Amino acid sequence: MFRILLAALLGTTLCLATNVSAGTVQRVPPAPPTLNSNSPVLEGGQLTLQAVIVIGGTYIWTGPNNFVSNEQNPLINDVGQAHAGTYSCTVTVNGETSAPSTINVVVTNQAPRINSGPTANPAEPTAGVDVGLSVDAVDKEGATIAWDFGDGTTGTGPAVTHAFTPAGTYNVKMTATDSLGLKSERVLALQVGVNYVQGVGKASERLDSDGDGFADELEVQAGTDKNNISSTPFDGQKAGTVQPLTIAKMSTTLVFKKDENDSLQISGTLPVPAGLTLQGQTVIMAVGGVVRVFTLEKSASGKDQDASFKLSAKQKKGTTLGGPAKWTLKTSKGLYQQRFEDENLTKDGEGTTRAVQLDVTLLFDNTYYFHTQDIPTYTVKNQVGKGKF
Repeated sequence: MFRILLAALLGTTLCLATNVSAGTVQRVPPAPPTLNSNSPVLEGGQLTLQAVIVIGGTYIWTGPNNFVSNEQNPLINDVGQAHAGTYSCTVTVNGETSAPSTINVVVTNQAPRINSGPTANPAEPTAGVDVGLSVDAVDKEGATIAWDFGDGTTGTGPAVTHAFTPAGTYNVKMTATDSLGLKSERVLALQVGVNYVQGVGKASERLDSDGDGFADELEVQAGTDKNNISSTPFDGQKAGTVQPLTIAKMSTTLVFKKDENDSLQISGTLPVPAGLTLQGQTVIMAVGGVVRVFTLEKSASGKDQDASFKLSAKQKKGTTLGGPAKWTLKTSKGLYQQRFEDENLTKDGEGTTRAVQLDVTLLFDNTYYFHTQDIPTYTVKNQVGKGKF
């Protein structure tokens, strides 16, 4: 039998054989294509797949993440771990398809990318104020965000809210972790400022370190922690909205020539809810920097050191009927001169009269009442200062 072999060289692939004696043409598939890639490729980068050219050939690529392409040299952008693995390619010439060639692709994992942040809103908060913290972190496989607020507490998520107390600098650390455990960290040095309650008194008397709305001096006298926002005269609640305090009369006497002989007398009205049992209720009063804490007895009166307080509320069977009630604060044989210096109630100006102001705070039934009282006539005579409204 006489056999002539006809060959066509396509690239390096023989594709046809002719058997003359038999009168038939036997097709020979092309050889598997030679493959290349730019593996390893960084996560988020571009993967390039290449097949050596075969003249007249068409290509089919398949691979991870349901990848299919009929290009000779396909590209995959923004690759992630889902694109790693084995890619397969066949070439077809004159209807004959080669056996597949394979190539392994490695995608190198990268830590999450921090586009921006962390940022704080407000950027310069004060103690006790809710601060919004956020970060923009990106990772192909997703990233979990963890926060260390620098005060012993933590949070999770790309956006969180936290109140910092007391004032100071907090190193807030944000950690973004991808599914393979790689981490990116950022630290925000957050400066938290101090708060002051309202009033005209000196700053040290109005300082509110934890931002709960109560002055530090008042909290110390009330037995709560001035640096803990969860420890307040209102059983852990913030001061809330300050209500106006109605003052009807006020007089003060400061005897500068003799210690512990000062006195105050203030009266006004206070709204009292119905159904309240007054016995055992706590009333806290602050006049200038003088703070007194009263526990009311059955008579709705109480004493603390040099001071007494009386609430004249209508009651029936031990509970209030509701409505405005008169209150009176009286002190005697006290020493208030240093406390009132910042309000200009001093021994200076012998024989003269001037206008002064005093801050008055009253806490009752978890409500914060406040008023800055004008005293139009404060007179110093014989080293005794007297003011009256």
